[in-house]
Amino acid sequence: MAIFLLSGPIRSGKTTRLLNWAKTRSDVGGILTPDQNELRVLIDISLNEQFTFQVTEKYENTIPIGRFYFSSDAFQTGRNIIARERRSTKNWLVIDEVGPLELQGQGFEPEISNTIDFFKKQNLAKNLLLVVRQNLLDEALRHYKIDKFQLFEFPTP
Repeated sequence: MAIFLLSGPIRSGKTTRLLNWAKTRSDVGGILTPDQNELRVLIDISLNEQFTFQVTEKYENTIPIGRFYFSSDAFQTGRNIIARERRSTKNWLVIDEVGPLELQGQGFEPEISNTIDFFKKQNLAKNLLLVVRQNLLDEALRHYKIDKFQLFEFPTP
């Protein structure tokens, strides 16, 4: 069992690099939230399915984050994917990302907490990869009580 963290500044290419890395492997599951046409989408890595995540205006079932709006249905879809992939046999479970909402118990919670606890308690031969903004890294480590982790490094080409 290993918990890996990928951290960096906002909009520094973390998700794009992860998306390209995951495309080259068959042992990766979880969620990615890349930008497409200037809006974030939610991708189920295992099934290669894409869902509307960021929307352009507020409507029923949206969650405001700063000046952006996100679909609450997509957060539920993400939680379902995380729960499913926690039980899968894939070597990597990717969660993109642990952000301000999750640190407030919203967004992809409680599945992120459940998954971190699961990985801490189980002696698994699989890895959990959490994407965390650089400015939230210390807070996330405290919040989730993560004291054993490795920094994720992309393989050199």
